[in-house]
Amino acid sequence: MAEVVQPIIRVTAPLRPFKDHENTVLELAVFPDGHRMVTGSMDKTLRLWDLKDGVTLKKMEGHQAAVKAVAVSRDGQLIASGDENGQLIAWNGDTGEPLIQPIKVHSTWIRSLDFSPDGSALASGSWDKTAELWSTKTWKVQGSSIICGGEVNCVRYSPSGELLAIASTNLIICNSRTKERIATLKTATSPCAFSLAWTPNGARLLTAGTITDPTIREWDSSTWKQVGDPWTGHSDYIHGIAVNRTGTLVASACKDNHTRLWRPSDRRTIALFKDTHEVCCVTFSADGTRVLGGGRNMMVKEWAVPETALLEAPPEEQVSEASSRRFLVHSSCTVNLDFYAQAHDSDFKAFTASSLPPLSIPLPSIAMAETSQAFTRVTTPIRAFKDHKETVHAVAVFPDGHRMVTGSYDNMVHLWDLKNGVLLKKMEGHRGWVWAVAVSRDGRFIASGDDNGELIAWHGDTGEPLIQAVKVHCGKIRSLDFSPDGTMLATGSGDRTTELWSTETWKVQGNPINCGGMIYCVRFSPSGEHLAISTHSDKDILIYNPHTRECITNLKTASSPTAGCSLAWMPDGTRLFSGGPVSDPNIREWDTLTWKQVGDTWTGHAHCINVIAVNPHATFIASGSDDNTVRLWRLSDRRTIAIFKDTHEVYCGVFSTDGKRILSGGTNMMIKDWALPEDALLEDIPKEQAAIMLRSIPSTSTTTAEAVQVIPRFAGARRAFKEHTNTIFAVAVFPDGHRMVTTSMDQTLLLWNLKNGIVLKKMEGHQSTVRAVAISGDGQLIASGDENGSLIAWLGGTGEPLTEAIQVHTTWIQSLDFSPDGTALASGSWDKTTELWCTKTWQVPGNPINCGGEVNCVRYSPSGEFLAIAGSDILICNARTSVCIATLKTATSPWAYSLAWTPDGTRNFSGGTNSDPNVREWDTSTWKQIGDHWSGHTDYIYAIAVNPAGTLVASACKDNHDPYEVYCATFSTDGKHIFSGGRTMMIKEWDVPEDALPENTHKEEDTSLKEVPEEQTLNQASFLRLSDLRYLTWCQHALSGDASKEQAASKPTSSEDVPHEQTTNDHTLSEDAPEEQATSKDPALFDHAPGNQANHDIRAQDSRSKAYLLTQLGINALDHNEAAAHFTAAVKTIPFLSESAIHSKYVAFTVLFGWDLKSLWQTANQKRCHALLRAGRITEALESYRYMMDISDETTKANCLDWSTGFKQECGVFYSAGGDAALAASSYDKAIELYSAAIDLDFARGIIFAKRSKAKLRTMLWEEALLDAQKVIELNTSSYLGYHLKHAALHGAQRYDEAIEAFQIMLSRLDKTPDAQTQELRQRYVSLSEVEVAVRKVADVELENAPPRPINTVTGRLCDREAQISAFKTSTEYMELLSSTIEHADLVIERIKDVVETYFRYAMLSHRWSGKEPLLQDVQDNVVYELDPVGGIAKLQAFCETARDAGHVWAWSDTCCIDKNNNLEVQESVNTMFVWYGHSALTIVYLSDVSPSSKAGALARSAWNKRGWTVQEFLAPKIVLFYQEDWTLYLGDCSPNHKDSVAIMQELGYATGIDARALVAFRPGMRGAREKLQWASMRITTLQEDMAYSLFGIFGVHLPVIYAEKKQNALGRLLQEIVARSGDISALDWVGKSSEFNSCLPADISSYKALPSTLPSLSEGQIETSITSLRHVVAVDVASKLYNILDNLSVPRFANCRLQLPCLVFPVTEIRRSRARDQKVTFEVKANGLIDLSIITEDKLPARQTLLLVYPWNRYLLEQPNSADDAQSVEDYLMAGAPDTDDPSDSGSGWRASRLIDRVRQPVGAFFGSFTGPVDSESHLRALRVIVRLGQPFRAFLLAQQRGGEYKRIASDHDIIAQVQDMTSVRKMMDVRIMEIL
Repeated sequence: MAEVVQPIIRVTAPLRPFKDHENTVLELAVFPDGHRMVTGSMDKTLRLWDLKDGVTLKKMEGHQAAVKAVAVSRDGQLIASGDENGQLIAWNGDTGEPLIQPIKVHSTWIRSLDFSPDGSALASGSWDKTAELWSTKTWKVQGSSIICGGEVNCVRYSPSGELLAIASTNLIICNSRTKERIATLKTATSPCAFSLAWTPNGARLLTAGTITDPTIREWDSSTWKQVGDPWTGHSDYIHGIAVNRTGTLVASACKDNHTRLWRPSDRRTIALFKDTHEVCCVTFSADGTRVLGGGRNMMVKEWAVPETALLEAPPEEQVSEASSRRFLVHSSCTVNLDFYAQAHDSDFKAFTASSLPPLSIPLPSIAMAETSQAFTRVTTPIRAFKDHKETVHAVAVFPDGHRMVTGSYDNMVHLWDLKNGVLLKKMEGHRGWVWAVAVSRDGRFIASGDDNGELIAWHGDTGEPLIQAVKVHCGKIRSLDFSPDGTMLATGSGDRTTELWSTETWKVQGNPINCGGMIYCVRFSPSGEHLAISTHSDKDILIYNPHTRECITNLKTASSPTAGCSLAWMPDGTRLFSGGPVSDPNIREWDTLTWKQVGDTWTGHAHCINVIAVNPHATFIASGSDDNTVRLWRLSDRRTIAIFKDTHEVYCGVFSTDGKRILSGGTNMMIKDWALPEDALLEDIPKEQAAIMLRSIPSTSTTTAEAVQVIPRFAGARRAFKEHTNTIFAVAVFPDGHRMVTTSMDQTLLLWNLKNGIVLKKMEGHQSTVRAVAISGDGQLIASGDENGSLIAWLGGTGEPLTEAIQVHTTWIQSLDFSPDGTALASGSWDKTTELWCTKTWQVPGNPINCGGEVNCVRYSPSGEFLAIAGSDILICNARTSVCIATLKTATSPWAYSLAWTPDGTRNFSGGTNSDPNVREWDTSTWKQIGDHWSGHTDYIYAIAVNPAGTLVASACKDNHDPYEVYCATFSTDGKHIFSGGRTMMIKEWDVPEDALPENTHKEEDTSLKEVPEEQTLNQASFLRLSDLRYLTWCQHALSGDASKEQAASKPTSSEDVPHEQTTNDHTLSEDAPEEQATSKDPALFDHAPGNQANHDIRAQDSRSKAYLLTQLGINALDHNEAAAHFTAAVKTIPFLSESAIHSKYVAFTVLFGWDLKSLWQTANQKRCHALLRAGRITEALESYRYMMDISDETTKANCLDWSTGFKQECGVFYSAGGDAALAASSYDKAIELYSAAIDLDFARGIIFAKRSKAKLRTMLWEEALLDAQKVIELNTSSYLGYHLKHAALHGAQRYDEAIEAFQIMLSRLDKTPDAQTQELRQRYVSLSEVEVAVRKVADVELENAPPRPINTVTGRLCDREAQISAFKTSTEYMELLSSTIEHADLVIERIKDVVETYFRYAMLSHRWSGKEPLLQDVQDNVVYELDPVGGIAKLQAFCETARDAGHVWAWSDTCCIDKNNNLEVQESVNTMFVWYGHSALTIVYLSDVSPSSKAGALARSAWNKRGWTVQEFLAPKIVLFYQEDWTLYLGDCSPNHKDSVAIMQELGYATGIDARALVAFRPGMRGAREKLQWASMRITTLQEDMAYSLFGIFGVHLPVIYAEKKQNALGRLLQEIVARSGDISALDWVGKSSEFNSCLPADISSYKALPSTLPSLSEGQIETSITSLRHVVAVDVASKLYNILDNLSVPRFANCRLQLPCLVFPVTEIRRSRARDQKVTFEVKANGLIDLSIITEDKLPARQTLLLVYPWNRYLLEQPNSADDAQSVEDYLMAGAPDTDDPSDSGSGWRASRLIDRVRQPVGAFFGSFTGPVDSESHLRALRVIVRLGQPFRAFLLAQQRGGEYKRIASDHDIIAQVQDMTSVRKMMDVRIMEIL
């Protein structure tokens, strides 16, 4: 009916066919990249196709029956195929080469295959009514089969990988890991589902039926109930069903010759693709624009999806565009109620949600949100960047915003100009698809990674490669990211590892991070502290510390096991965003403090989210998806505000640096440039509503509610200080008000100039987030503390460090405060303690204050008497004694978070947490709370500040009105501004409202003399000193030539303006002043000086007065550089004068103004030195000091002695601090220079020498560093530090013996120290004996698999095990290992293993013995190189030299390294020689008969290739080199391993008959025993027994070596072990003479030379035909009983030369001699139940003995996996047999084989009576299949009965091929016995 109502597009002509198969195409799969396709056919082959040009890339052969199932892994690395024989083959997805040989696990058709989403597992479903789960690592079945109750037609993993759906008689839903059945879905009309498909989000499962129910049904995966009615239209079996990537279309292939295209939203057919034959399979192209279907027409047809279907919006966009309409949202669908009301007004009120039709595929929840909001849809980009020829998978924009780099599947990286859109450079070098690109934060580097696992680094400016392609990953590099500082690069790969690279060396640092699953994305946090890794595993998103490789946490979601395909950090690092896979196409937001998810998921996308990007202002997020869209989200409400609609999948995206555009790319092969909507750009300004509350301090405490007062609200800060790259946690303003210091999560402090807002200095040294900062009251010191509990002290003037990071707390230092006098510093930590520091020594005197809870804030009272500590309570302590005076508690909250004192110390304020977000006021005289609390905040109050006047309080809180918390706040020194900072990564400066400012603070102060109270009586001198400041201000103008303004402003207008005291004193001066002063020539300067009259005649040109004034200006200068300039001018103004030279005429100035002119020159010089030093101009300071001392007389020098000593020490401190900073910045040469300068200033302290030694060590100046270390020891002989440095220097100089001695002395110093902290340090170090024991253990383990007596190639002497160890202990490698392993952290077994393994690597010799070879006695106690070089000695010498030249200390030869006279040693050597060769670092093969001029083929002809022992000698080792007669490499091949040489391995394989895979990577064991015996069948040994002994290692057996035993006995023992342990009877397939050991075994290994005859095999179709013919002929009970008997037969047992062999027996009834030729006789033989046959043998057939033709039983005929593994004994097999059960229908039921073994030689048919009960059709089918197989020709054994009832095999010169006469005569096959053969 649906087709009548709606027109269906009918298509009869495909776009193109793919023709190459020769029979029906049964299955197909498209690769994830959309470029290739693989198909399986009834012609027994697979084809690998290029979808672009339609050609066959490879014909994949290996199956012996029709290929029924094909699957491709999600990453495209693997292909799996299954056939009608139940065999599986795995193939390499790139090359189409087989990874494994066919594996048979199912007994019949493999009908369906599917890879798990992570590619770790493969599900196979078969018509044997089972499903198996395979490991794709081992290609072995995991656990037991899933029994399905009926034939399995289809298996499909859910998109998340959690579930496995199986289509059988019913639809079964299983847990894919536990195999637990979760649900069984049934339909009323159909007994079977034929095909399955999941929707991309896993919400729905679609099933297609058989001919009895040719419909599609839809199932809800949350309830497992059917949704809606079936989808009708087909009329026969629906063979296949597929869903496109966006979930908007469904395709189905049917036996009715049609492929239908459905719209899931209304379940209607929208297109019909008409084929000429039955359609067996269907799928969509990767981009969803085409449908591919194949079937009986022997081709795949490609159909175009109609444009009308492609243009339909995906489900998540079916929302209203008019926000004014009314909507009802129900079950993911949206109904316009306005329209509904107009059309059905009368029924509108009765309309309910329940009446809405269900929607087949649920819409994401964002659809509901978007109905109430309008968002912009953009379909046309501003421009496109086109040049790539394939998918663009990666894009990155340079920090300057001018350029962009892209990576593509065309193996190219492109560099673009973003301004004009032109391509600047094509960057070539990759050999695979470029999956990832990254640009460093400074734009210096570009990195790119491809799907070969190769990385290339490029120059950021030129695009030229810095390094060639480096391969470090074995899977594709999916993601790259540079650390913020550009020193590291992280690479994440499909091989499940992340590597960290140094961008200096472009080498991998340390071991890879194993992530447990394929990696999608790696991203450094903005601070570089964290590395986020999204994986395809149960670990989801991993958070690592990139420096320590420690996994901090892993983020999981409840709904998806793979929560993150893409990642992005907020610029401040406080949030991490993850984009999900197809099963969870949502964005999740994670809090980086708690690592918990924040809020609900952001829904809207319909497919996996490939990329997430955050704009620079952190106001928007962009996400790109496989649903062909880029979404723009608003961070504040997490809503979509724009959708950019692409035509293809979007794989990559990024914001432009200005945040106005989004650049995205994908399968459209271009980058599209999208403009953000204008209304969105208006929002792209961070809101400035910082949560700072300003409150007035009431004179009496009253509660003032905010509801009754008008609160000014500020939208914009006065200005912002931007330089930090992460959250700001603390701020402090200097007392002079000119500078500010801030701390941040970016691990730095910044020193700011408040006047112009620039950064004066970036202060580095912390290794984690800096949480706290404080400035001393005089501004001379800064202190900072971090999250590691470390403290650093800095110089307040320069920002240089005074100390290195000192750790005294175990965790966060949350708060710091200096005492008012600056002598102490308090630090409060989350380790629940407060420490008090001495600022002179920077050490902690006394014990910590235990606070009972985490300390959030510490504050000294203004007097310094008290210390307030905010923690679980507020503690008030005596600042000197640390005694707790009071504890302040509140009823509502156990925590206080912040503190502040009023300037007078009478009040203390505390701010609470989120449970009590109030400010409380405490009276410091009673320690009681005053009035009610101050309310208004709603969350943590992180900071409180009081203005200088004590009239206002500012509080900073987490209750921000924009997306950012405020963590710190303080007032400016004038109280007019507030500085605050937090997650915005900036400091904002806010104006305090004028009406809130204290009175007169906003007015200019009147500095006239009228402000001096009249009652204040001052003498003249003191009054003039009060006027100094104005006087000096005037002087500053005068000296600068701008006195006129000051004169006009300051000249008194009348005598009333001058105080009485001043006029009196001035008159007195006028009378008593000297004459020359009274008659001064130029009184103008003093006439207008403030506070002075004209009779004070002081000339500016007078050098002494001018010098004094300049000195005073320097003293009062606010800037050190300015002060230095004034002091320098003062020094230049006057020459050196001693105190006695001061003229008496200047006494008046001393009396009148208090000027000190006697020491003026000395003062000016000293002040200049200090000012230059404070300004950081240390070199000039020292020059000034030397100048002063050079021209000073002895008296002055004596007076300056103390000052001189102190100044030099202060300079030494500066140099030392500078050296510390340089050392921390790795500027080692600079550090050495600065430390040397400090030492030259007599600042020669041990710590300075130690630091200089450390710097020299870093520059590898070992001898100079050693001298400094010796100096440290001289200055403090009891300290460990000097010996520590001495050890490092000696170690670097490779003087390891001395280094070890120094280290032992260091340990003794540590052992003797009483200091607890130093004792704790001792625990870090290991003793020499501990290291020696650890090394010996590793050495013993390493030597377990090495020959016990090798030759030392250096000394030429034969060494036993202890001699080897002794040689190692005297080696440089051993001494270096001991010297470098000094800490427990160094005692890494892997590192020791590397050294030990390298030292003990050995070479083995493989050669042909010739002439006289040297034996043990010839070499023992001699030097090999000194022996007479004749015969075998010369060969041995050349071998040792070759091994030595290859870098191997040890070598082994079978001639002289075994004591042939010691039977135990010989036996052990024979049994372990294969292991020795296998563990060798190199095996040298010497071809004595191959001349240097030989061509290719000489190796094959060499006598070495004919010897028995040489087989294991080239199979076992990993690395082999072939040498010619003159010890040159064979064929001149200089490759490091001839096993990698294709030519040599082909030649060797041709000569030996060994396949290439075994030659290169052989594994010993029982598997393929017949083939391995054939390899040896053409070889010879000098001793006949050795032919068997040489094979012990190849088969992995350990048997006694009995020289002088018979050849047949040695071979017999080996073959007996093979059959007994493996149950493999292929070793019995031989022709020739029987062995005396056992007649079933050959007398000689050469009997295996001929390959067994090839027997014809039946196809599955022939088997089915035969079964059909037998079904009604063979009785069910008879067939089933035969099957059960055979199923319970044991494997062969072989012991004591007797073989117990299960057989089907056919008695011989007649023998007739036919003819004789060449001593061989042909006999015509008749046997009961067999077709007549001929036997050719040299033996005479006994006439009177009972003869039997037997069919040796092999379990493979049952089509079940063989339980007897190579390494499993028969006993193990029997114990692990089928379970004991009486259910005969169970294929594994019945008697255990052990029960049958007890009845040897008794016909098993005698037990028929015990099998009773019904037999189902499945058992019957299995039995008939066995009967059909038994009816085929087989290799028979002819047995003759002996007198004791045993049998012997009669050997034949040809295989005896027999065949059952009539398959229907089952009774004749019933004679089943276990034959005992002698």
